[in-house]
This record gives sequence, C-alpha cells and structure tokens, in this order.
Amino acid sequence: GISDTQIGLLAGIGFALFYTVMGVPLARLADRSNRKWLIVAGVALWSLMTAASAFATSFTALLVARIGVGVGEATLAPAAASMIADYFARDRVARAMGVYSTGVYLGSGVALLAGSVVVAAVTGSGPLVVPGLGTFNSWQLAFLLAALLGALVVALMLTVREPPRTEHSGAAV
Repeated sequence: GISDTQIGLLAGIGFALFYTVMGVPLARLADRSNRKWLIVAGVALWSLMTAASAFATSFTALLVARIGVGVGEATLAPAAASMIADYFARDRVARAMGVYSTGVYLGSGVALLAGSVVVAAVTGSGPLVVPGLGTFNSWQLAFLLAALLGALVVALMLTVREPPRTEHSGAAV
C-alpha cells in the first residue's frame, strides 16, 4: 500500500544515500580496527534491520529500517577490501578483488532468483500465525527469511581469521 515515489525512496535514497555517506567513515574505521568484527557488526545490523522491515507498520518505519540496512551494508566493502589485501600476496590481490567483486553481482542475481522462489512459496500459503509473535503476511515472511540468511553469514564470518595488517592493505597502523 505504498506509492511509487515511496518505493523509489526505499530503494534509492533511503538505502543508497546512507550506504554511500557511511562508506567513508566506516572505511576509516576498517583502517583502524578489527575488520572481521566490523563485518560481523555490519552484517548483524543489516540482518536486524531487514527483520525490522517485517515489523514496520508505516512507511517511515520501513524507511528507517532501509537506512539501517544501508549503514550495515556499508561496512562490508571497505573492510573486505582491506582484509583481501592482507590475505593475498601483492601479485594476487587484483585477482582476489575481481573474484570478490564478481561475487557481489552473482550473489545479487542468486538473491533475486531465490527471493522470487521464497515470495512465490509464502504468497501461496496465506498469512502465517506464530503464537506470541502474531500474524505474518507473505511480504513479512520474505523479510524474515532474508534476515535469517544474514544470521548464517554472521556465523560463517565468525570462522574467518583476522589477517595481520601488511603495508599494502592501506592500513594506518
């Protein structure tokens, strides 16, 4: 029940502006702190905000949740680039960054395909009643399932070792 303009705000400025603006201070933080924990915090934030989207009862609440997703996602690129620079020998960093960058687009494509399967599955089932939590419509279930996948990413990231900083990671040690 939202307008085309509101959808544009949710997908555009609500996400992209905060993703872009927060990228610079989060990159600085990645240069000075533990990158693994920065990524864990970012994925946890964007997963929690994705789950919060399922509970939004107004456009404003949904916009705030999208802003939170953008801020959380802004942690990934700078921290990942810095970690990749430290994980790989200097002559292999460009290839590793290429593989990482490819993963972003492949992941987006898989997310769209998998998301459509999830939406189709939950749309046909009707509202789901969860005792103690309430009734969830299909759009809410889609957000909750996406948030659960984020929890899996957090768990996987906890198994990653923070590499020692090297001179070519661009770190200000």
